[in-house]
Amino acid sequence: MIEDLYAATALSPFWAATLWRLRIVRRVGAKSVVELDGYTIAVGDHYLQLPPAHRVAELLHVATHILFDHVGRMAGRDPELWWLAADAVAYSIVESTGVELPKYAKAFIEAIKYLTGLDPRAASVEDIYDRLVNTSVKYIIDRSQLPTYRGHFYRENYNVEEEVNRGDPTIYATRPENRRRLLLELISAASVATKRAGYLSLSVEKEYVKLAESTTPWRGSLRNIFASAVAAVLETWTRPNRRVEAYPGVRRRTYTKVWCLVDTSGSISDEEYTLFLTEVAEIARRTQSKVMFVQWEVGIKAVHEVRRPSDLEKISRIGFGGTVLAPVIRKVTELAKPWEPVVVFSDFVLWDFSAAVDALSKAAQRGKVILATTAVRPRVPGARLVQIAEPRVEELLGMSG
Repeated sequence: MIEDLYAATALSPFWAATLWRLRIVRRVGAKSVVELDGYTIAVGDHYLQLPPAHRVAELLHVATHILFDHVGRMAGRDPELWWLAADAVAYSIVESTGVELPKYAKAFIEAIKYLTGLDPRAASVEDIYDRLVNTSVKYIIDRSQLPTYRGHFYRENYNVEEEVNRGDPTIYATRPENRRRLLLELISAASVATKRAGYLSLSVEKEYVKLAESTTPWRGSLRNIFASAVAAVLETWTRPNRRVEAYPGVRRRTYTKVWCLVDTSGSISDEEYTLFLTEVAEIARRTQSKVMFVQWEVGIKAVHEVRRPSDLEKISRIGFGGTVLAPVIRKVTELAKPWEPVVVFSDFVLWDFSAAVDALSKAAQRGKVILATTAVRPRVPGARLVQIAEPRVEELLGMSG
């Protein structure tokens, strides 16, 4: 495994400057080839069965997804179409750095080029995705021949995890917006080294531009949206109007319950789960309502009533499986009153993405729905959406009481 790292970094100054900064683990017992686990490269048993040249190509292919933040840039797009586009561009970048691609990867690039009219070697992921949206390409292309055909968020079971390369701690122990800045600095330095060596592909330059685009600020947005949701003022004839006797009086609605649906599936890291708990604790602190803390993955795993932030300390995480949201939303819609807000915390990397969006849309027509996401930004009519990120350590400590 370590020999593949040396072989890859010897191919191009770009990989020599970047690959050692990424975390790589070997998962013994996993049947996968290589997986993208957040910002970590996870190598499975089938990886070792590939020819050496193919191993290097697949290792760098997944490294490209991390370096250009393809997870963070997905932003509410169709996951399957997005990863078709991202794979085509990633393979093209790997090829441009002097790596010999397997036949299936070359054929995949040509298929995307034929279907979109864009050459992945000179286009960004967003450019190709926009062309794929209005096609039925995901039903035409057979991805089963690709080592990552199960999807970049599919996690195989494994027995033991061995660390092959620790990576740069500053990249992994930081907030997402800071991580993107560090990746930009890393790619910028690697690009300079590659240009001095004589060549930098157009696809690398286009991906760098997309990576450099600003992210959506989030701190405070979720709480502001929630505050507006619970601050509803209602007119009522049961209370006299203090100014005009002929008009109804007003009262501020006090919600009996707030439903917080927290994703505990395998795609949620410990840092993301801690973030979700932080926001739920803040909701419990700011409202006099009961907080119904719902843990879910493939269905509802547990429901807890939280009256104060300290109640969350008694709740253990249950889950680590797949991610199916639609039946969860339908069940909570049955349990919740129309005036009780529903807040969904997730990365929204869902197995039932279309069905979940439909269920969320129906729930939003009935009552207040807020979506707090760390990755994918689903477009749900009527729902409020906010992109969130990991809190600072001092913020966690400040909210622990």
